[in-house]
Amino acid sequence: MQNEKMTFLSKSETETTKIAYNFAANLTGGDIVALYGDLGSGKTVFTKGLAKYFGIKETVASPTFVTMKCYETAENTKKANIFMHADCYRLKSIADANSVGLSDFLGAPDTISIVEWPEKIKKKLPNNIIKIGFDHVDETTRKIFIDKV
Repeated sequence: MQNEKMTFLSKSETETTKIAYNFAANLTGGDIVALYGDLGSGKTVFTKGLAKYFGIKETVASPTFVTMKCYETAENTKKANIFMHADCYRLKSIADANSVGLSDFLGAPDTISIVEWPEKIKKKLPNNIIKIGFDHVDETTRKIFIDKV
């Protein structure tokens, strides 16, 4: 899936979850998925779909105040053992990212890393991340752009 670009139009949270669930089949340990978009554009809904694919039963919510949350993947999804979800919205510096332990998980071979607001830690991310953008079309519709390099 090198240099592949895909665009989806989602008309509901259910559709966004399904797009993410299907996309998750392409992910493997070490992948970093960077989610770009305004508040309320669908980043966390997409993350819930990814988490569902990896068999995570816990409620996945944006970790805005704790910055990062890790989940153990289900036994039958051994592409990775850890699903890490970070929300960098409140980070002020790379030092903040280091203090919450992001470096321990980003790109780790046993971890799928999902990063909301990746522009806050741009210097910390490698070049080979999967970039996913979200645009509001209207109240319920989102355009989702997936760019895997």
